[in-house]
Amino acid sequence: MYEYVYEYEYGETMSRLFDHEDLRVYQASIDFVAWLEPLCSEIERKVSAHDHLVRASASVPVNIAEGNG
Repeated sequence: MYEYVYEYEYGETMSRLFDHEDLRVYQASIDFVAWLEPLCSEIERKVSAHDHLVRASASVPVNIAEGNG
């Protein structure tokens, strides 16, 4: 897991996980990408659907994280 540290005015620090990792929809999108990967490996790389599915499925968790941050 990724962590980042907040630094406050008085030198205090606090470690915190990224907020989007706690979202159920984000976790479900990661599970979907993991589920889709073996299916995409069965599709020939020459077929445009392969590229499209890989890029589209990977963009879902990225967009959720971007929208939450």
